[in-house]
Amino acid sequence: MNVDPGNPPPMDPDARWFTAPIAPAPVSRRYRAALALVAVAMVLLPLVYLVIVVAAGGLVVWHAVHNVGILTEGRGAGLGRLLLYGGPIIVGGIVVVFLVKPLFARASESNAAITVSHEEQPELFRFIGELCRLVGAPPPARVDVDCQINASAGFRAGFSSIFSNDLVLTIGLPLVAGMSVRQFAGVLGHEFGHFAQGGGMRLSYLIRRLNAWFARVVYDRDALDVQLDEAARSADFRIALFLHAARAAVWLSRRVLWLLMIAGHAISCTLMRQMEFDADAHEAKVAGSDAFASTMRRLTHLNAGFGASIERLREHWKERRLPDDLAEYVRHRSEQLGDERIAAIDAASDVGKTGAFDTHPSNPDRIRAVAALGEPGVCPHEGPATDLFDAFPDLSRRVTRLYYEAQQGLEIHDQNLVPEGALGAEGDQRSEEHRCLAEFAPGWDGQTRTIALDPSRLAEPCEASVLHARIAAARSFVADTLAVLEPAMREADRAEAEQDRVFAIQRLGEAKIRLKESGNIPATDPRTLAELWSHWESVGHQQVPAWTAVADTIADRLDASLRLWWRDPAPETDPTALRERRTEIEDLSRLGARLASCGPAVQRVRRTWGGLTTLFQNSEAAKDVGAFNDAADRLRGEINRAVLEIQPQVAGYWYPFPHASGRIRISDLLRPSEIAANDIHAAYLSGHAVLQTIPALHARVMAHLVALAVEAERFNGI
Repeated sequence: MNVDPGNPPPMDPDARWFTAPIAPAPVSRRYRAALALVAVAMVLLPLVYLVIVVAAGGLVVWHAVHNVGILTEGRGAGLGRLLLYGGPIIVGGIVVVFLVKPLFARASESNAAITVSHEEQPELFRFIGELCRLVGAPPPARVDVDCQINASAGFRAGFSSIFSNDLVLTIGLPLVAGMSVRQFAGVLGHEFGHFAQGGGMRLSYLIRRLNAWFARVVYDRDALDVQLDEAARSADFRIALFLHAARAAVWLSRRVLWLLMIAGHAISCTLMRQMEFDADAHEAKVAGSDAFASTMRRLTHLNAGFGASIERLREHWKERRLPDDLAEYVRHRSEQLGDERIAAIDAASDVGKTGAFDTHPSNPDRIRAVAALGEPGVCPHEGPATDLFDAFPDLSRRVTRLYYEAQQGLEIHDQNLVPEGALGAEGDQRSEEHRCLAEFAPGWDGQTRTIALDPSRLAEPCEASVLHARIAAARSFVADTLAVLEPAMREADRAEAEQDRVFAIQRLGEAKIRLKESGNIPATDPRTLAELWSHWESVGHQQVPAWTAVADTIADRLDASLRLWWRDPAPETDPTALRERRTEIEDLSRLGARLASCGPAVQRVRRTWGGLTTLFQNSEAAKDVGAFNDAADRLRGEINRAVLEIQPQVAGYWYPFPHASGRIRISDLLRPSEIAANDIHAAYLSGHAVLQTIPALHARVMAHLVALAVEAERFNGI
């Protein structure tokens, strides 16, 4: 649909979402010329790639045909002449295969979307139809919804749709949940602005696909790459010589392709930025210049909320529980970021600059350009964008489940999905409890620094005034000690991290894996490593008194505060609720003491598991398979011994928080869900299960106890 900028189309008399027609921005001759030049350049790049492929294949064929005399003429052993003739064919053939295989590689489609129809969502399609007529863009042939913080326009069937208006619009439901109708109209106006550009949109599609293809060619590795690497390491040295040469040639060919990728990106990025500015102009005409700025800011907040949500989802999945409505969950998280974090996000967004290789202008540049237009907008509706959808929560729950299953690869059952509101409130409570723990027990880490709990003392008689005095004294002492404690704990953490690094490098040495260096530590100098270990061990020990000085005081405050539930009952006045609360405190205190006793063993698991992980990460550099296996086997034994120390400590204890499986024992959570390939892999999985379970559970138990202690203190006015 082509619209004369000077003669905008008449307003649809049945329009209900927009108040006036708009005139699309004109496309200059200079812009059209730039489109043509970029189109030519982007076509030439694949041709250069094909020339490289043909040239490589031609050289191999030329050698095979013209140098066959090497086999029958000249001096030297027959095997040497065979290798001299066949080696270049092997190397060249491998290079040609690696150059040709990307031509048949397809991008993986990982997004999980649901297609909605006009019958399901009549108001949404009415809104889209009005907006398309307003902008002068062809309406989409299909509308999909997913769980991304984005809306995008593309060709429904890829290249086969590029010469038609067979378009698909994809809408991220978290975007809908977190925006007003006006903001959402602007976002879609931006995408339909791309639709309205016609040739520019088609060229943009080709550019993005081509750049993505080059990136896959350069960076992606597949089974063939792994097979070549393994063959080069395990083959007879005479064959391995040619295989390593082939690896080097493949690497060199990918460097050439990297240059083509950079060239394509450099050629296209300026045009891509201009296309974004043009689409922004359409957004401003629809929603207004002032709404554009608020929409950009809202997008940054929603993206931050999405990132925070993903972190929370990992924690929730440990209990096999996930929010049933991800769009609402993300909206809630974006509104719970806190003033300090939002200010930091806004400040970072406000100072962004557009780089020479950026495909999108920076937010400040876009906002300034749109503000200069001074557009009032034609969509005045400030209600929630969810008003455009019928049964939005039901649709969002369907898309959420598909996201978990298709995009995250999780096996989801009904019991795994928890109402978003309940899980969100629970997550907020956990965050508040961990904040209390950080204030109550600064420096606590549950492994090297623990708090001694004695659950048997909680019900012992003690005057309330004595408990109040102990609490006040402990709080004052910890506050006065912070100036010494905090830098000491930072130094202790640094010493611990350095010991972990030295330990991992020592294990590499045992495996005879030679690395040039790791940071500032020579990897091949055992004496230096031993000296560094002793140094950082000494540094860590020097910080122990700083923690010991406050650990007993923190434990005394926790003991006194929890005892208040037996002396001066806090908010619960119902006897049954009070008994349940006391039982909860006793059970959690016993479990906390058990988990604290696991600290040294968990620390050993963490260090040895990290060493084993480092071995695996550097396995390609292993030249002595026997030494590598021996080093890995020693770590396997150390992990297993530490795990065997932990298991009896938690045997018989139930997991104290909600879980999708109902009641479940902690020992069951320590069983790896994955089937091990061998004994070393089994130890790796066992160590990982311990590290995923015990530290997080210990922190949560302590945070909940501390929150109960603080609640009792507040009730008593302490």
